[in-house]
Amino acid sequence: MSNAFKHYTSLTFYLSPGQHPCVLSCIVANSPADRVGLHAGDYLMSVNGLDVSKHSHDDVVCMVGSSTGTLTIQVRPPDVMTLTLAR
Repeated sequence: MSNAFKHYTSLTFYLSPGQHPCVLSCIVANSPADRVGLHAGDYLMSVNGLDVSKHSHDDVVCMVGSSTGTLTIQVRPPDVMTLTLAR
């Protein structure tokens, strides 16, 4: 297991490297992440109120790993669409 993933063992979710925004790649069953409704494929948009949508994978791993107390994240499902309709 790489150092990037070791930070997630207590929260039990993993991020796919190299994508902006970061994408949750694995949610361990019955983990805190699973119990709050996170899903593989969700986009991680903010960590503790800070927009991380353009941050590198390593930066996001550090932010989550160094967080103390309650971790607050905002995610967006992959199937959210913005549509423009003409009349």
